Amino acid sequence: MNVLFRLQAFFSPPLGHYASFFFAYLFETIFMLIFATVVFVAMIYIFRKYMARLQLRIGPNRVGKFGTLQLIADSLKLIGKESILPKLRDDMAYKIAPPIIVFIGLISAFA
Repeated sequence: MNVLFRLQAFFSPPLGHYASFFFAYLFETIFMLIFATVVFVAMIYIFRKYMARLQLRIGPNRVGKFGTLQLIADSLKLIGKESILPKLRDDMAYKIAPPIIVFIGLISAFA
């Protein structure tokens, strides 16, 4: 909380009490999201290199220096994939099942 109060004290003179707390929380949240994203990407890269070494192969090395942009390339490839759906499908089930599964997973994780 010390960082939050320091940010609030920094924003307090021009903004006021409540607005300074809002911006302090906003800055702290943005910083934590960026930090978590960078750590997540680094862990994926390290895991891929580790698994490649266990399997006696090179690992991600096609995109970027030392394969550092491989995660972005894989993400773009996944976004560009064609969705294959059966012809006689129930549209409602196909559209509502993924959000329900994600919701149940989030509820069970925080319960």
